[in-house]
Amino acid sequence: MSSNDSIASNSEHGRKALHACSTCRKQKKGCDKALPSCSVCLRLHRACVYDPIPTSSGPDSLESLARRVTELENELREHREVCEGRVDSDSASRIPDHTNEAAFPGSTAFPSVFFLDVNVFKRRRLKAPRPQMTIQDNIFREIGNDMDIRATVGGYFFSTATWMSIVSKKRLHQEITTFPIEMAPDVVLLILCMKLFNDKVGPEIQDPRTRLYAVVKNFFLTVESTGLASIRLLQAGILLCLYETGHAIYPQAYISIGHIGRLGQAIGLHDTDLPQLALEPGNWDEMEERRRVWWAVYNLDRHMNIGNPSRSLALAETGRKEYLPVDDDVWEQGEPIISEPLLVSSSTNIAAAPFTRFCQASHLLSLVLTHINDDIFESFARLEEAQQLNGAILALCSFMQSEISSAATRISVPMAICYR
Repeated sequence: MSSNDSIASNSEHGRKALHACSTCRKQKKGCDKALPSCSVCLRLHRACVYDPIPTSSGPDSLESLARRVTELENELREHREVCEGRVDSDSASRIPDHTNEAAFPGSTAFPSVFFLDVNVFKRRRLKAPRPQMTIQDNIFREIGNDMDIRATVGGYFFSTATWMSIVSKKRLHQEITTFPIEMAPDVVLLILCMKLFNDKVGPEIQDPRTRLYAVVKNFFLTVESTGLASIRLLQAGILLCLYETGHAIYPQAYISIGHIGRLGQAIGLHDTDLPQLALEPGNWDEMEERRRVWWAVYNLDRHMNIGNPSRSLALAETGRKEYLPVDDDVWEQGEPIISEPLLVSSSTNIAAAPFTRFCQASHLLSLVLTHINDDIFESFARLEEAQQLNGAILALCSFMQSEISSAATRISVPMAICYR
């Protein structure tokens, strides 16, 4: 049997070779694989030679290559299923341990791909699972019954929320209507932090590291260790950091602000165009709440460095086109109104809510800290910048003086930052 016979195949149009002839293949010409001679070789009056197919026993045979391709396709399919969270327990056992950290149905494992390759996380439309955890009885004893919970929440909105308005009153009241044992762990933690912040540490107590503080600190770490990343968890961290700052619990206060700064960036609050670990905001109220939470972290980060401007900041400088929080009363009502939004670059002589003034003062403080640590410019340029900052701070103080009659308590925090 000739070599051409060994490489021929039957077709409805006649006998054809399985591959191009050697001459056409070398010259990269189109070959019609006709037998006994292709049309190109026949037209050029040259010998047409078809190389024999390698035997099936060779490592490069078609059967061997097809088998290897199939194996690679199966492996890729398994890895893709792992990323999409659709692999079952049997197939998962064949995948290396580190890939089992993907979000399986019903699993509380955190999707590591969010940090390893956020583009894969986004393309696959993965979601971080909401872990389930059992809350210990001592935590329920601390927050009390339904009446105690409502008193704690009411005390927070009556005092702290007047100048640190970061929690939506309407949404939180909806979440605490369920029986305490059915509330989410991060909501329970937030209520516990509100209780800690509401409690007054009298002069008879020398150490503010009270028993309740230890309980809150441990429960915060317990909830966070489950892989939960939520706005409520971040709000609880802010209140905990405020307690430590207000009672001069150092270095925990400084470490805590860096910790919640990282947590906020992990959730994605610093850039809303990135995939978010927390549930996507469903309305304007939730979007505004996220903006306020991120501004609160930014404010605390800047305030923490007043005593030592050389310390590293946890968050980068905000952009001039960053939106400031809306009016506090409008947000509490939960209904957006049509008004001109305020940006960081907006003039300070425009009427603004107390929390917005807090953000403006923190932004000016950030510019002052940058000015102090910047020794690149010449002395005359530094002097000019210092005069501009001084004028901006005095202008803001002047406008807040006119607002202090209507919001004396709420405006005192940004006033203190400016004067300091």
